[in-house]
Amino acid sequence: MLAHRLLLRRPVSSSSAASPSARAWAQRHARDHFVQQALRQSLRSRAAFKLLDILQEYPQVIPKGASVLDLGAAPGGWSQVAIEAVGPRGISDLLKGHRFVGFENEQPGDGDNATSPDSECTESKTGGRVLAVDLLPIDPIPGVDIIVGDMKNPETLRRVLDLTGKKIDSVISDMSHSFTGTRSADVVRVLVSQNDFNIKS
Repeated sequence: MLAHRLLLRRPVSSSSAASPSARAWAQRHARDHFVQQALRQSLRSRAAFKLLDILQEYPQVIPKGASVLDLGAAPGGWSQVAIEAVGPRGISDLLKGHRFVGFENEQPGDGDNATSPDSECTESKTGGRVLAVDLLPIDPIPGVDIIVGDMKNPETLRRVLDLTGKKIDSVISDMSHSFTGTRSADVVRVLVSQNDFNIKS
């Protein structure tokens, strides 16, 4: 079974130099039902189940054939769900517990789904497409186009608009600020980043 490296982390041993809270988190993470289910379904993160729940209740968020922009996409769990949602099968297979499949790039190219500035966005048989953007590199996802960049950078925004033909039906995001563990500092960082992040088209 293929599994994403972020889900394969082993619990931190008690002899490790990690703090007790880090060891406890790692042990809880390894036992977590959603982490285990993500491994079984070849999903990159347990967060994929949040989007599955949202789409089960509100399928209009990502209809079949939609053009979807996933911001802060790493490691790619939401992009995996999104590419299934826009495709001909929809999310029904994922809801039944089947493994993630996605679809192969139907455009000619090198097959790694990394987009060049002049390429076109990959399109599913239903006309749907998913473009994932993050500051961090993302391992290729079948059918998903990936841009490593900052959406506050005009060049990244230009690439997104060029690739999508300036048509985006849904913008999804499960990003959050990097946390320090100090609640008061983390709250301020999240509020500042929310005010700072403003996309103008």
